[in-house]
This record gives sequence, structure tokens and C-alpha cells, in this order.
Amino acid sequence: MSTKVKEINIKENLTLKNIILIGLMIIIAYAPFFRGLYFEKELFPTHIISFILALIWIGSKFKDKNYSLIKSSMDLFGVGVVLMYIVSCIYGVNTRPAIGEALKYVNYFVIYILARDLANTDKKRKYLIDVILLSGIGVSLVGIGSAIGTFSYNGAYVGGRINSTFQYPNALASYLGALFILAIGFLIVEEDKRKKIFYSIASNIYLFTFILTYSRGMWLLLPLVLIIFLALIPNKRKLEVFLYILINSMITLPLSFIFGKSLEASELKSWMIFIGSFIIVSIVAYLISKVEDKLREISFKRIIIALSIIVVMMVGLLTYAIRATVPLKLENTLEKDKWTYVIRNVEKVKQNEEYTLKVEYNGEMKEEKPYIGRIRVYNVDGEGNLEKLKFNYIKDIEKNKADIPFETIDTTEGVRVYFDNYYTDTSVTYKSAKIFNEDNLIKDIKLKYKYIPERIVSRLDSISLKEQSALARVAFYKDAFRIIKDNFIFGTGGGGWNTLYEMYQSYGYNSTQAHNYFLQMWIEIGIIGLLIFIGFILMPIYFLFKRYKDMELNKKVLEVTVLVATISILMHAFMDFDLSLSALAFVLWALVGLLAQTGEDIKFNINLKGKKAYKIIFSIVLVLTLFTTTSFFIANSYAQKAIEANSNKDLNKALDNFSKATKFDPFKPEYKSDLATLYMAKFRSERNNEYLKKSQSLLDETINLAKYNSKFHAIAASNKIRVGKIEEGLKLIDRSVKLKPMKTQSYTQKTDAYLAVYNYYVQKDIKKAKDIIKRAYEVKEDIRNINKTSMRSLDYDEDLLYKLGYIQFFYENLKNREYKITKGYSLDFAYFFDLDINDDGNIDKLHTWNSKNGNIKYEAKEEYLRITNNGDSYGLVYPYGLDLEPDTEYKVIFKARGTVKSNTLRFYVYDSKAKKKAQAVLKDIKLDKDWEHYEVDFKTDSDLKPGTQYLRFQHNGKDGGYVDLEEVLIFKK
Repeated sequence: MSTKVKEINIKENLTLKNIILIGLMIIIAYAPFFRGLYFEKELFPTHIISFILALIWIGSKFKDKNYSLIKSSMDLFGVGVVLMYIVSCIYGVNTRPAIGEALKYVNYFVIYILARDLANTDKKRKYLIDVILLSGIGVSLVGIGSAIGTFSYNGAYVGGRINSTFQYPNALASYLGALFILAIGFLIVEEDKRKKIFYSIASNIYLFTFILTYSRGMWLLLPLVLIIFLALIPNKRKLEVFLYILINSMITLPLSFIFGKSLEASELKSWMIFIGSFIIVSIVAYLISKVEDKLREISFKRIIIALSIIVVMMVGLLTYAIRATVPLKLENTLEKDKWTYVIRNVEKVKQNEEYTLKVEYNGEMKEEKPYIGRIRVYNVDGEGNLEKLKFNYIKDIEKNKADIPFETIDTTEGVRVYFDNYYTDTSVTYKSAKIFNEDNLIKDIKLKYKYIPERIVSRLDSISLKEQSALARVAFYKDAFRIIKDNFIFGTGGGGWNTLYEMYQSYGYNSTQAHNYFLQMWIEIGIIGLLIFIGFILMPIYFLFKRYKDMELNKKVLEVTVLVATISILMHAFMDFDLSLSALAFVLWALVGLLAQTGEDIKFNINLKGKKAYKIIFSIVLVLTLFTTTSFFIANSYAQKAIEANSNKDLNKALDNFSKATKFDPFKPEYKSDLATLYMAKFRSERNNEYLKKSQSLLDETINLAKYNSKFHAIAASNKIRVGKIEEGLKLIDRSVKLKPMKTQSYTQKTDAYLAVYNYYVQKDIKKAKDIIKRAYEVKEDIRNINKTSMRSLDYDEDLLYKLGYIQFFYENLKNREYKITKGYSLDFAYFFDLDINDDGNIDKLHTWNSKNGNIKYEAKEEYLRITNNGDSYGLVYPYGLDLEPDTEYKVIFKARGTVKSNTLRFYVYDSKAKKKAQAVLKDIKLDKDWEHYEVDFKTDSDLKPGTQYLRFQHNGKDGGYVDLEEVLIFKK
């Protein structure tokens, strides 16, 4: 009887095991199709399913004395990583993201355990890999179909690059690179010819889509990974692997390039190219499979010789393809004018040197156009910024040659040359382009490669010269190490980078990820956690090579395949944030789970009580994570309802739903901040102080949860100031700037707040008003200081410029009472000729213009501007883009001194669009060596439109003296 019961239990367990395995495969299969599970909205339901599956599995093993949750040292490392993330929720700098990351890593460990335990036979391992591969085919088809235009999937094809369901091309490339390796490995061990065709088709689809991601990092990385793959594959299978990779590449590369060019043609043609690619590959793979037994009999020496010959031939062909160039023809056959251009980067230039770009061309123009082509030369500095050096318009069709002189500057790291065409019914063929320094040839620019598509050339060419993405990564890594330095041992907790990077950043970039998985992990769980994770990913290598000799041939191939696919994902994670997309992390941890099976029989002494204790602890963790995830998921649902209710002007319903959201997810500051805003709206409409108290209390809770979030500090500051808690509000706004010092917006918010407080005090308490405006004036020096220390300067912001002008005027006028504002007038514009927010060497909002023989220049002194013009004609210095209103009275006052003769300086209020250009004029200006005020009153015309006016300081030239300007003020009546 007991034997029958035992048999029934085994059958039930096997059935349950298969059901859970199917559940695991479903999770891994659908995960990529929901934006890679990057966002919590899609991730939380997956957490819930995973945790339930794990609870069922562990529950079924409670009475099994032979089952160990922890079977090897590798499992312990995996547990260690998860524990570090769980513990970091206690000390982390941002509790809510820390909890979110802990939930992720519990889920990853669940994937690892289920893959290790459930896919523990050759057949089941193959099923799991096949599901991963089938899912990858689906992902690829969505990307290909979106590129062609057959499918519509948001973000799947953007800017000529396939992103597919991941919505990020580099993550997709990492995913497809790993799947390509898996498909090749399973192709060579599969004996069924029909299944071989499946793997060959799959490998082609992955490679085809991979190429069209245009991910330069993976383009460079995959060949290296494939070399590692070939090195580790058993000798008897090396030739097969190489042939499959070679044939696949030789067919896929040209067809994918042709496909890229065909996208503007018919859908049918594009689909035929794609389908034709994998049909050809499958036929060739089938033919190779017919002789694979003979291939395996070839000696290792002969394989090496054969591979060497093939490699030499490929290098020769590649060299020929790179050297084979043709003239570059750009033409516009459309019915409308449209820019087409090709970019080439040149690094072999020195700073402050004179060069000549010599171009040979010919062109056609069916009817009269301004030009057939244009050549632009830009300076590229150490940060990848562009600055115009020379523009040349090709107008003379008969000449066929153009010499374009240009001079590099002291920031030159290289130059970027654009070859353009624009007008309809014109064409220009650039036959050659060479850069000379005197008579020395510096660079023969390759205009068009005969066999390599331009899209590939431009992607690879941009690697060579300081490009924004590469420079950004350097900044990310530099800033990451600054955070690590302050949180070296235990880290900052999950989400630490996104919470802190704006405090440490070298310039004002936006990046929620550090673009390096290992650095980000170091930031989050410290050196201890990082070393544990490194141990976790190194153990499979140790296990594999410990037992490698005892494995049969196919087992070796499969284990090496899974290992190299894992290595591929991890290697690319060094340069990007792929593993922040949980769908790719699921694949990684599942593969590591399969590799962990190799180490299962290593002795790891755990007594029976210990085994049961691990099961209990893991079950408790799963219950807690399931409860937490479900609670957060419900909170998100209520938050969405609240947002919808608020958009429908239903304040009470919005309040109710946000209140529920904060209860189900009490750690999310966004919910509390939004609820505080709604309570404030309720207070303003009903004047019930209870709502005000609730709003203030929620804001305090928000700040407590988001200690390092500038946005919430600014929101709370505005709220506090509005209700009269002025000093508290100003402290919060000061803190918000310290949390985000490289964002111009921070300073704009601060000036807004201080001006509001100043305007409040100036009528009530002049002493406090003076103190407030003095503190506000310090912003100007803060901007200068931050620009001195940053890798890149702040962005220009006109609103900030205006506000700093107001602040400086109020500060100086309260201090020295220089101006007495005429009754009925208010300050409309204050400009001080000394601010350069973006630190580009030019005074903000200030331009110069010279007539034919004019030579006006300005020099920025510490607190004023000096203007000279030794030319024979006039020139202008002018602040532009004023917002004067029509039919309005204004008073303009500027402060000046100088040594020029009388009537050398003239002043205008000018409008380039109005019927009467000069709205106000001041002539016969007599300057003195001491500062004087000059004033003009005027009324604007009725046809004036705000935004087209400027103040025109005209120096008439023929004078060796100077004009100094300190400030210009506009008052409106």
C-alpha cells in the first residue's frame, strides 16, 4: 500500500514540476514583449506570478529530506547578492527604489532556482533554451516588421535603428547576440535535420536583426565573443561552428544592408529579402549537416590550417572592401527641397593651424538654383561640441574644383566635414576631398565606400572622434566613482545612482542608469555586494572546467554554448544598462541556473535541520515579497485612477484614490506629493485648515522619503512659502540647488522663490527684504563657480537671465539708492553686460554686427563691457529678443562712460518687424570718463509684436577711444 502511495506522490510531483516549468518558460517567453519589463507597471504582475510559482515549488519540497535549496557555494553567492539588496532597504538613500531593486533580485533568484531545479534533464534544458530562442524570433519579427511598416509597435523602430519590444537598440543587440550563440551551439549538437533547419533559421534571424540595431558596442564585442566561443568549443566541432558562423555572416551581412536600403521601397520587397536570407542560410546549413561527420574527422591541425586560410581570405576581402571607394553622388529628385548629407570625421589636425580642404566635384542643375551643394567644416572639441569653422557653397558648375581654407582653434580635437545637397533637381558628385597643411597631404577623405553601406560607415566613423555618447559614458563612470568613493563598503542601496547622480555629475546630463551594470551594482550594494556577485558569475566557469574532461562531447558543446552566451550578456553590461531590463536579466539568471547544475554534486555539508530552515526562510521571503509586490501593484492602480479623476476635475475622487495609493505604497514620495497638492487645492477652495495641515504633513513625509530629490524639495519650498513658512521654504529651495547643481532649472527655481519673498517683504520689512535680495544675488556667483569646476557648463536659460537682472537691480539699488523709480513705472528688463551662464565666452543675449568696413569688438571686464571700433564704418552691439508691448510707454536708462568723441555712440530701441524700425533714438551722446546715466522715454507703435525688439548700441568707428557699458534698464508704465 505504501509503495502505491509513494508512486502516486512521485507522479503528482512530476506533474507539478512540469506545470511549474511551463510557468517559468511562459515568464521568460513573454517578458521581452512588454518593454523588456523595464517599467514597474509590467514588472509587478511578473513578480507576482514568479513568487507564486516559487512558493508552490518550495512548498512541494518541504517534506523532501533529500532536497536542498542551497546545494553549492554558487547558490550561497546568489543568496548573498539577494540579501545585500534586501538589507540595503534599511540603510539605502532612497527606500522605495531600494525595495524595488530587492524585489527584482528575489525574482532573479527565483528564476535561477527554478531553472536549476526544473530544467535538470537534457530534454528539459533543451525545452527551456528552445522557448528562449522562440521568444527571440518573435522579438526579431516585431522589430523587422516595424522597420518595414507592417507592424505598429511603439518605439520598435526609431531613427533607422531596430529597437523592437525592448525599445532600446543596445539591449536588443545584447539579447540577440547571446541568442545567436545559443542557436549556433544547439545547431551543431542537434541530430534531427529538421530541427537543425529551425536553429539555422533562428541564428540567421537573430544576426539579421542584430546588424540592424546598429549597436556599435555589440558590433565590436560579438566578434570577440565568437572568438572565445571558437576557442572553448571542443576541437572536433570547431570547424562546424566556424563554418556555420562564416556562412551565416556572409549571407546575412550583405542582405541586411540591402534590406536597410529597401525600406523606402515596397513592403513585399523588404519581406522577400528578409525571408530569402534565412531560406538561403537554412539550405546551406542543411548541406553542411550532410557532411558534418566528415568534418568531425578532420584533424585539429588541418582545422587550424583551414581556419587560418579562411581568416586570411576574409581579412583580404575586408581590406579590399574598405579600400574600394567611389565618388559620392548626392542628388535631390524629389518635388521639394530636402537636405541630404554625408559626414566624415578627421582627427589628424592640430590646434591653431591653417589648413585647406581641396575638393573636386561636378554637378547638374536643371533650372536656376542658388547652389548645387554645400561643404561645412566644424571644429570638434574635447567634449564633442561643434563650432563652425567654414561654410562653402558650390555654385560654379563649370569650375569643378573648390579650395576651402579653414583654421583650427585652441579647443580642436578634430574636425567634422559635411558634404551636402539641398535643392530639388540638383545633384553634386564629390570626386575627391583632401586636407592639406601648406603642401603636405594630411588626410585623403574617403567619400563613399563601394561595398560598405553609409549607415555602417557613419556609425563606425563616429566612434573615432569625440562623440556625445562615448563622452557621456566617460562622465557617467567618472561620476559613478565619486559616488562609490563616498559609499565604498555597503553602497547606497538599490536605486542609488538615480537618486544621487545629479549631486555628483560633471555636467547637466540626464541618465537614470550608470551605463555600466557592475559600477551601478557597486554603487547600490558596495564592494561587498559586487564581490559576491562576481563570485556568483565566476563559479559556473569553475564548475564547468572542473568537470569538463569527464563530459561527453555534446554535453561539452552545450555547456560551453550556455557559458559563452552568459559571458556575452555580462561583457556588454560593462558598457550599458541592458540588465536594467528585467527580461534580459531573466535570460541571464536562467542560463546561470542551467550552469549551476554542473556543480550540484559538489559536497556542501548542510544538515537536515539546516535544509529545512533554508526552505522556511525562503518561503517567508517569498510571502513578504509577494505581499509587497501585490500592495505596490494595487497602489499603482489607485494612482492611475486618481490621475484620471483629477483630469476629469473630480477632486474628491482623486483625493480618495491617492489616499489609498499612499496606504498601499507608503514609500513612494510621488503619491504623497501629489496627495499634498490635492489637499492644498481643497484648502484653497474650502479654506478648511485641516486640509492645509494634511498637505503640510504629507510634504514633510515626502521630503523625509526623498531626501535627495531636488524636484520634491522645490515643490515643498513653493508650498511652504505660499503658506507663510518662508525660511523653511527658502532652506528647501537652497537644498534643491545643492541636490541638482548642474541643472539651470535649479537656479531658475531659486531666483523665482527669492524674488517672490523679496516682493512680499519689500512693502513690509525693508531690512528682511535687503537680506533676502542679498542671498538671492549670491546665485550669480554660484553659477560662475559651478562653471569653473564642471566638465561642461550650465545650459543657457533666458528666464534665469531676466530674473538675475531683476535681482541685481534690486540688490544694488537697495544698497546705494542709485535709481528712484518714477511713479507709475515698474521694472521690465534689467541687463548688466557681465553674465555668461553657459560659459561659452560670449555675454548672454548679446550680439555684434559690423557694416562692410566696421570692426566693432567688445571685451568683458569684471563688472562692465568695453566696446571699441577702429574700423572706418559703424558696428553694433545689441541685446536682442526683448518683449516690448504695443501702444505702451517705456523709459530706458543705460549707464555708460568712455573716451570716444561726441556722437560716436548712438542708441536705438529697434524693431526689425515693425513699420517704424527705430522706436526710440538717442544721438549726440557725450561720454565722460566717469559713469553717467542716459535716459530716453518713448511709446511703442501699435503694430509692434513682442519678441522682435532689441537695444542697439551703435559705434560709428573712426575713433580710437572706447565705450564702457555697465547696465541698461527698461521701465514700463
